[in-house]
Amino acid sequence: MLLVSLVSLFSAAMMHTTESTADIFRAPCYKPADISSTRNCTKADIVFGGLTPIYTYRQKKCLETLENMRLSSVEYAEAMAFAINRINTDPTVLPGIVIGYEIRDTCSAPEYALRQSLEFVYNDVERGMMGIVGPVYSGNSIRVNDFVNLFFVPMISYASTSPDLSNSDRYPLFFRTIPSDSFQARAIAALIKKYKWTYVHGIYSTDAYGSAGFRALEKETQKLDIEFGFKVGLEIQASYSTVENALADLQRVNVTNSLRDRKRAFQNGSVLVIFAQQDLARTVIRVIHETPSLRSRNFTFIGCDAWGADIETFQFLTADGAVDTTPTALGSLSVTPKVTTLPLFVKHMENLRFTNSTGENPWLETYFEKKLQCKLADGTCGNKTFKGKTFATKVSKAVDAVDVFAYSLHAYFLASCNNEVNPVCFRRQVEFCKTDIEECRKNYSAILLNITFPSITGGDFSFNPNGDYVGAQYDIVNLKTKPNQEPYIDVVGGWDEENLTVFKDIMWIGDSVPVSRCSLPCNLGSRRVPLNLDPSTVSGRLSTKCWDCVGRCHNHYFLNTKKNPFGECQRCPGNQTSDDSRTGCQVLKVNYLRWSDPLAIFSVVIALTGIALVSTTLVVFLRFWNTPIVKANSRELTIVMLAGIMLSHLLTFVFIGKPTDSLCGVQRYFVTVFPSMIFGALLIKTNRIVRIFKSKTNMSQQLPCLGQGSQILLAGAIILGACIINSFWLAIAAPKAALVIKEENEDVTLACRHLYSYGLVPSVLYIMSLIISCIVLVNRMRDIPKGFNEKLFINLAAFSELLTWLTFVAIGIGIRDVRSDFLSVLIILSVNFTALVALGCFFGQKVFTVLFQPERNTREYVSKFSATAANKSGGSGSKVNTETE
Repeated sequence: MLLVSLVSLFSAAMMHTTESTADIFRAPCYKPADISSTRNCTKADIVFGGLTPIYTYRQKKCLETLENMRLSSVEYAEAMAFAINRINTDPTVLPGIVIGYEIRDTCSAPEYALRQSLEFVYNDVERGMMGIVGPVYSGNSIRVNDFVNLFFVPMISYASTSPDLSNSDRYPLFFRTIPSDSFQARAIAALIKKYKWTYVHGIYSTDAYGSAGFRALEKETQKLDIEFGFKVGLEIQASYSTVENALADLQRVNVTNSLRDRKRAFQNGSVLVIFAQQDLARTVIRVIHETPSLRSRNFTFIGCDAWGADIETFQFLTADGAVDTTPTALGSLSVTPKVTTLPLFVKHMENLRFTNSTGENPWLETYFEKKLQCKLADGTCGNKTFKGKTFATKVSKAVDAVDVFAYSLHAYFLASCNNEVNPVCFRRQVEFCKTDIEECRKNYSAILLNITFPSITGGDFSFNPNGDYVGAQYDIVNLKTKPNQEPYIDVVGGWDEENLTVFKDIMWIGDSVPVSRCSLPCNLGSRRVPLNLDPSTVSGRLSTKCWDCVGRCHNHYFLNTKKNPFGECQRCPGNQTSDDSRTGCQVLKVNYLRWSDPLAIFSVVIALTGIALVSTTLVVFLRFWNTPIVKANSRELTIVMLAGIMLSHLLTFVFIGKPTDSLCGVQRYFVTVFPSMIFGALLIKTNRIVRIFKSKTNMSQQLPCLGQGSQILLAGAIILGACIINSFWLAIAAPKAALVIKEENEDVTLACRHLYSYGLVPSVLYIMSLIISCIVLVNRMRDIPKGFNEKLFINLAAFSELLTWLTFVAIGIGIRDVRSDFLSVLIILSVNFTALVALGCFFGQKVFTVLFQPERNTREYVSKFSATAANKSGGSGSKVNTETE
């Protein structure tokens, strides 16, 4: 009680010294002094207070001038009076009870609203103050509620939408007939998303409304991958110069290097969200309108319910004259609670005349003059009315707030009167309330939270547990102009908690839907580097929508955006390479020597030709098995040589087709074994002939290891040597078919691993040693019979084979960028060439002689020495045994 007394005394002193009663809208009469008035009136039984921002508060002063009046606030005051008068004439609600109202101007300032609320609780027992309708601004509601909550005074706001007020623990007696801004934030975010605006700028007022609403909006835009670039909070009454300085970063001007990224980013984006009270929104739009570098950017403004649906935001009076920012603000889109027209209130306003008004509205004269743009004093208003005029969008919410109080109080009185509508009992409850006003307010506030009643706007009205209005529906409004350039607000769409719809054409400031983004998309596959929008730190605030393009990923790399939205170049796996867009990988065609490849067909033709020639030679030799030429050719070793040549040609078919581990083993093992059969048998054969004809004795049988069996064993030993080398190679490096990937030309080949490596060198050297040995021995055949002397052909074959294998080694091992399937063809051709040369040199002449020169297939011709050889031997050819085999 001490606290109440002190506050009351302080309030009384302050009010009596700082305010007059001219700025209070009261009715009906409820003070004894009022009874002596010349106007008949009835004393009110209970009173509802009202707080609304009629004028602007600057420099600790309420500016009560025409240009500083808010028309919408006067309309809210009239709506409250209209609703209370309607209740007073309704016999079904609070019968026998007269409700009074006392509406005060908060002057758009929290400290002024608090000052006015002190008067409400001063002598409230006498007045029966049961609740307060308002204030409008969320900051005012917070300040006022913190105070009046001490006296258990419930408040119902029709315009305070800050999410901070949805806290029943902190604000247990605060209610509102308008949805929380958490819903408005979702609606604005949905609107931005609909038009694919990914990068926008934001300005908000630093009061409870703007700060909390903008925080909620940022949370919603983050969910939708929308980024705010430039954003700043300013005081509601920020001066023109303050706003101008704050918007400097948005201007297209030269900047220092430290601000380069941020300024460059802020100069992009064409959508500006203004989540602020009307005064600040006016100043921001005016600064942009009067600053050429900002106006040229053709901003599309996104507004909130505090200013977006009010023409006064764009056309208003200042001390310097009228201001019209419509050309700059044209196309603005705003989200505002769904407008519900009240025909009875519209009729009330249309019938309102200043001269015959029965109300006590102290702001009505100024309202008439500003709304109708006339002067009552000089008669220019004439018979002008408000017919055809539009009124504030939240009028229905103000009426609902009055009805909530009335129906809740009615329910409380009804419960106290045993659920009987008894006017006498109701009046006794009024008297009880005046004796213990705080207890009365506490009791009926509990009913207030759970009240449900038929709203004047249609449907049932109720609150959720936080005291917020149940049901969030918003209109999407667009600032348009009529053909005569008169601006008007048009409802073009709506939002109903989940879905956004646009059912009318929108008038944009340009010819089409604006584009609002920070950076143009990079080319497909290009990596991006985000810009630093906070120059005060090294790492800074890296933008998600502002970037530089730094080029595409290299071959075999793709742009991976799963972990980093800007992308990282990541290597493609295995036998894959990057696609043309560098945004993914594609499987490369695996190359190997297919049967349909031209090189494979060519190789098969060569092999089949060789097989046919070998078969023909074998048939001829078998047919003429016992003729001198065939005998002189060492028949058993000839079979070994022909077998080596035949197998070399057949090896071609192992190299064609899809490689497997088994086929790789066969290729690697026999690629040098089969040539060793040819040159191993040739070496033994050549050695035998040289030994026979160079021997001192006349009987070849006396020389060791010249028999048929010995020759076969010696040839087998040479072949075994090649087998041992290859077996050792297979043991230390197992054969395996593997993918060979060459990044530089995106070539993937399935080839036999280790086939083309230095492990091949010992085998090749072994064959080359056989060839060189044959060359050394054959050069000793200078004085032997023609039938046995193959020096020319052996030299030709040996040097050809030597050159072939040296070439193969150089290409197959020394050149690493040759495709593996091409190397397979190289081996095939090398082996086939070896076989064909051997076949042609060692057997071609003999087959020709046997078939086409039978006269030379005689012992005499075979045993005949050349002229040179005969002279050197002294005609000793008779000692040669032509049966040598």
